[in-house]
Amino acid sequence: MEHVCDKCAKPTKESDYIKCQGFCETVAHFKCAGLSSQLFTKVKSHTDNVLWFCDGCLKLLKWATFRPTIAALGNTIAELVTQQTAAINELKEVIRKDGMKSAYPVASKSDITPRAAQNNWPSIHRPAPKRRREDQFISNRDIIVGTNANLSTTVATVPLTEKKFWIYLSRIHPDVPVQNVHDMVKECLQCDDPPEVVKLVKKDVDMNSLRFISFKVGVDPKLKTAALSPSTWPAGIFFREFEDYGSKNGRGVTTVTPMVASPVIP
Repeated sequence: MEHVCDKCAKPTKESDYIKCQGFCETVAHFKCAGLSSQLFTKVKSHTDNVLWFCDGCLKLLKWATFRPTIAALGNTIAELVTQQTAAINELKEVIRKDGMKSAYPVASKSDITPRAAQNNWPSIHRPAPKRRREDQFISNRDIIVGTNANLSTTVATVPLTEKKFWIYLSRIHPDVPVQNVHDMVKECLQCDDPPEVVKLVKKDVDMNSLRFISFKVGVDPKLKTAALSPSTWPAGIFFREFEDYGSKNGRGVTTVTPMVASPVIP
């Protein structure tokens, strides 16, 4: 098998290379390794008790904390082998005395009925599946609403939450409070119902470290066209339809490039 010298990266011959007996097992020309021809001949002729190490492996061997680590690892492996050997010998002794039936008991008639397997393996913790709250509305299923109003027995019901159109507003100064954004949206869209304004800032974030902040605003779906018009918003505000990528319905949604509200040039 042809080897390549780790020092000069040139091919070697059987008569001119030496192999590191350390951890890397690299090959080098004896001249590249700094050996004379006489010393190389002695090392090659005494392979049982004369070993050559490259510089990297020699440093590892000289490292004071490396030797105890190797020794501890060797002791651990030896202890495991001893325990395994003792267990095998014990099993062999049981089989020799009582035969295979005692080592591997035959299932009784009661064991014929299938049942859950039992073992001593440690249980793997799996997070419990998320439970849907009773007040959550399942929007991805067809819901039929009752219409009979002439019954003598009735129960109190809770009206469904009206669906909102959400818009994303950004590039707003960090000092602007939520109320100011609320008033701006109401004025720009001429809302009959008050908009729902949510500041999109992570908890415990230093506001002084932010150059700008963003909001998501929920309004009547009828205002969607006006909400997506650049002429609706003050100059400099970035906006687009808000998309909740954290929800199941948000996966795979194409990203929408934010638009910039700018003054109308006559």
